Amino acid sequence: MSVPSTNGEYRLPNINFRSIKLDDIIIANIKDFPRSTPEEAQTISDLYRQATIIQGDVWEEPPFEWVPPHNMQAADEIGGTITVAYVHVSGEGEITKNGNGAKRVVGMIYETPGIQVNNGFPRPYMYSHLMATDTEVKKRVTGVGFLMKKKQRDNNFKKGITEVRWTYDPLQSINACVNISKCGAVVSDYKRSIYDLVGINAGVEADRFEAVWPIASQHVRNKIDNPSNNGMKDALLRQLDRTKSANETCIYPRAGQGSYRVIDRVTFGLDEPIITIEIPTNFADMIITLPEEIERNRFSTAKDWRTKTRELFEHYFGRGYVVRDFVVDKENRAHYFLEKGFKPE
Repeated sequence: MSVPSTNGEYRLPNINFRSIKLDDIIIANIKDFPRSTPEEAQTISDLYRQATIIQGDVWEEPPFEWVPPHNMQAADEIGGTITVAYVHVSGEGEITKNGNGAKRVVGMIYETPGIQVNNGFPRPYMYSHLMATDTEVKKRVTGVGFLMKKKQRDNNFKKGITEVRWTYDPLQSINACVNISKCGAVVSDYKRSIYDLVGINAGVEADRFEAVWPIASQHVRNKIDNPSNNGMKDALLRQLDRTKSANETCIYPRAGQGSYRVIDRVTFGLDEPIITIEIPTNFADMIITLPEEIERNRFSTAKDWRTKTRELFEHYFGRGYVVRDFVVDKENRAHYFLEKGFKPE
């Protein structure tokens, strides 16, 4: 596997991704592995190390940005959980089907306990700080991130925790699909430029949604227990046709290669019970593959998407709207559904 040069000497074990299938991937918590022998303790150490290195592979960040093994070990000791997705591989990097071979991490979630204080009363929740899935795996297999989130929900049910939170880029449609559409998280808080980003996310301000995942709610159960519910998606698509959007978009340039969708107009005066806000389906491509054009033309900038959607989300969140659903339509256009006063039951 190719590794970004920023990783220096750090490498994940070799693996042949060509034959990988979802059934090959095992989801487990590192702290649940046995550790009574030196060999078992070494396996755990290797898993923490791989859960660290994969961060650099996925996000193309230098090592000083990675959550290190000792931090993850400490999180496991104080009530957090490090969940990994892994496969068994032979010494030649071939995926084995019988459970033999070394464990090779292809995904991870890092969570740690959090506390919200309201009027002097603390309320615990779990903060999911980081999730990563191997880039080569995502090219070949869908559903790894969702399986890790399901494991995360089960972990927190066992702890008596009913709410998980995390932040994500509101313009990354793949993340929105997993977080909102499949898992059932909701959003009513927009955070401006909360990180100083490097790696693949550099180039635009690091605005984030704070996703709230009420894992005991019927809203979440309906989503996470039926991730491929075509009836639910069809209902959203029908609702999309009769719901007003706070932004209008168009294709730019209107002909030729490299065309992509940009915001043409925004509306701040909507007062309907449910509205939509469209986001791009290729925001990452705008940042990575079009840097010069992005800087030259205000109509084609990722920064323009960031600025205009930031204003829309902050405005409608301030008026009591909540992101409660997400759908990609038949034209490959992505839409958040916002409902005024929505509370997942």
